[in-house]
Order: sequence, then structure tokens, then C-alpha cells
Amino acid sequence: MKILDSSAVLAFLLGEPGGQVARQAFSTGLMCSVNYGEVITRYSRTGVAVSDITPLVSTLGFGIEPFTEEQAVLASRLYSKRHLSLGDRACVALAQSRKLPVMTADRAWASLDLPVTVELIR
Repeated sequence: MKILDSSAVLAFLLGEPGGQVARQAFSTGLMCSVNYGEVITRYSRTGVAVSDITPLVSTLGFGIEPFTEEQAVLASRLYSKRHLSLGDRACVALAQSRKLPVMTADRAWASLDLPVTVELIR
């Protein structure tokens, strides 16, 4: 089981390198609701209607977890990490709270001292 960053799911949806690597983790993967919002927002920029995106994403097989108060506290503690947006920190916080690795396309995460294992898709 892995926590999926929005960049991993978007790599698959947009046909980017590493997308098929990410796809292999979908059946047992989890995503934070904050990152789900990022996926919907970014994918809608391709011209796909939001009303069409949510059913499509639901067929991919990963779970969506609500962003909890505990995760908000964990995410706030990551604020000092450069290059991490709120969405990034929400993803890491879910991984930290579940004690699971996080899968991302964001190479910068590998060089940060994060409290989780980072798996790059490319």
C-alpha cells in the first residue's frame, strides 16, 4: 500500500513518463482529499469537464482519504521544508499518519529530509 501524490496520478492520466509505474499502485493506493482536488483541477485544464473527471478517477481504484485535523497538524510541521505546497504537505502527512511510503513524480522530494519513504515514478 502506498500514498499517491497528485503528480503520480496525473502522470498516468496525462500519459507522462512514469504513469504506468504509478498505475501499478492504484489498486491498493490511497490519496488525500486535498490531492484529489489537485488532480481534478489540473486535469480539468485539459478541457475535460469536472463532471467527467470524478467518475473517471473513481475507476482507477485508489481510495480517497479525508484530510483530518491530525494530518493538518503534521502538515503544518512540514512548513519549513522548501518547495512543499500545502497539497504536498497534505500528501506527506497522510503517509506519515499511516506509516506508508509516498509515490510521486516530484524529484525534489527525494532530496528533502521527509518523515516518510519517497518513491519516485521516474
